[in-house]
Amino acid sequence: RLGDLKSSNQFDAHQINHNVHQGKGGVGSYFRRPEEALTSSHWQIIQLVPSPQSGEFFAWVVVKGLMLKIPLTIPRVFYINSKAPIAGNFPGKCVSKILPHGRPSYNLIEVTIQEVQFKEESKKLAALLSDPEIEGIYETKVPLEFSAICQIGCVCKIDNTAKHRSTQDGWKIGELHMKTTTECHYLERSIPLVYLYNSTSRGRAVYVLYCQASKLMSAVVVNPYGDKELLPSALERQFRDSCQELSLESLSMDGILFQVDYVDHPEAAKKIIQKAISEYREENCGPTVAVIECPDFNSIKEGIKALDDFPCVRIPFNRDDNSYQPVSWQRPAAKIAMFRCAAAFQWLDRRIAQSRYAHVPLGNFGHDWLTFTVDIFLSRALRDQQQVLWVSDNGVPDLGGINSEETFFADEVQQTSLVFPGAYRKVSVEIKIHNLAVNALLKSNLVSEMEGGVFLGFEQDVNSKGSSSNDNTSFDETTGSAQAFRVLKQLIRNCLTDVLKSGNIYADSILQRLSWWLCSPCSKLHDPALHLMLHKVMQKVFALLLTDLRRLGAMIIYADFSKVVIDTGKFDLSTAKAYCESLLTAVGNSDIFELILLEPVHYWHSLLFMDQHFSITTLVSELPMMKFHLKK
Repeated sequence: RLGDLKSSNQFDAHQINHNVHQGKGGVGSYFRRPEEALTSSHWQIIQLVPSPQSGEFFAWVVVKGLMLKIPLTIPRVFYINSKAPIAGNFPGKCVSKILPHGRPSYNLIEVTIQEVQFKEESKKLAALLSDPEIEGIYETKVPLEFSAICQIGCVCKIDNTAKHRSTQDGWKIGELHMKTTTECHYLERSIPLVYLYNSTSRGRAVYVLYCQASKLMSAVVVNPYGDKELLPSALERQFRDSCQELSLESLSMDGILFQVDYVDHPEAAKKIIQKAISEYREENCGPTVAVIECPDFNSIKEGIKALDDFPCVRIPFNRDDNSYQPVSWQRPAAKIAMFRCAAAFQWLDRRIAQSRYAHVPLGNFGHDWLTFTVDIFLSRALRDQQQVLWVSDNGVPDLGGINSEETFFADEVQQTSLVFPGAYRKVSVEIKIHNLAVNALLKSNLVSEMEGGVFLGFEQDVNSKGSSSNDNTSFDETTGSAQAFRVLKQLIRNCLTDVLKSGNIYADSILQRLSWWLCSPCSKLHDPALHLMLHKVMQKVFALLLTDLRRLGAMIIYADFSKVVIDTGKFDLSTAKAYCESLLTAVGNSDIFELILLEPVHYWHSLLFMDQHFSITTLVSELPMMKFHLKK
């Protein structure tokens, strides 16, 4: 047993405390190693997982080559904004913070209580909201996990005052301090994975388990009809082909044991997987991440309890994998499984890189890493500026629990579009507009100066032939989000700096999907006021862009925020291309369009245009042959 302990690199923090008092040497001193590692080194947090008790979590952390499961307490922090001093059951402290939508702050009380007490006092909170002296109660909908990630990120260190705490007692979130991934490394060494895949179709299923450290590839085929088509040799060939297709040269195929089992029920398959994972855990106690790709994550977790011994990261499942062939289905299904397994290595490497950039634990990204990353970035920036969050899970901002702007939350923003139907006999070109939202946000001060210091509604283009689809010219309630708008602007400026200086692809993804994030109700910080505020600036920049194009001789055929179609006034392609290049160069030299990229994508010799859904065109190419194209 002592020999087994010496090869062990993973401990449960609850087990350590029972062994540290056995003496200064031997086993007692060995078990002090995890405690010393926790207090002397930084924590690389792989995942925060909730415990059965409200407000209590477990943190899977890696410290000095050990993987530990540490109890962590996360309190509930919320704010009561009262017009009169509060004397009640919610002790707290007076703070000075900026409320969402510029709401007035009277006596703002920050209350910190345990989650259990918060749930018990929920009726009293609801009664407070009915009090006319209470303006609102804020941040009651912030998930505790989200709040903790904002506070400590994926790398942290214990406060000096809490270093002598027993690991069995755990720590409070306030006793941990965030460290940046530039100060302290995060999962720089590759961490072994246990990959679990499952697909199913009408009583048939395929389970695949790959244990990287023990080099075991186990496939379990659920087939109630009894035929056996899959052999270990075929499985090995499929995996080798998948690795070659994905150029996984670093993944060694030597020594991998391939095995195939057949069962007639999914529960029997889960028992085989359970046994294999338990044996792996006994033989390999070092840091390991379980990567799971399946249609029903909760069912897998409940059916295979051995997964509780690992931090579990979920890969989004492709529903097409469940579409089995009626006959001879086993080899095609196994081939897909082998490809998914090989691709999991690249996916995990990307996810670790995303964790380093976003400072989010590996296992705590949601289904959409980009939305979660922007939510975390903006939340941290808002808190740095002493602003109260409006986080919620339903797409409606939490404005203190009293929403007086419910009609405003319809979020009915229509893109401005200009349509000029007609027959155009000269060369026309479709120009794609990139980065309009980013440009509008970062150039908002310049736009404001041009408009006399205020944001005005979109005005109809002077050409009476065009028709505009926008009706939001009278809306002016977005000014309350000016503080959040400035914070978002600084955040996007930082992302742009990351792209220009280091070519960071994740920062570039944020810039490309800024508009999508703003209008997505899946975002925890979704705010129609913020969306509309940027939309108004985009309208101004868009109108100025069209004005410049007309000034330079282009005739607008169709335009919206994503593209513009113009008549060049030229009869041959080479002249039209030269004119288009000079046009885009002239527009790009303007400071207000500095970040906008205009990309010609299609040229047409003639164009019969009705609207964006229907047109008849003659495509122009470098070849003499012409092609007629009907757009519907």
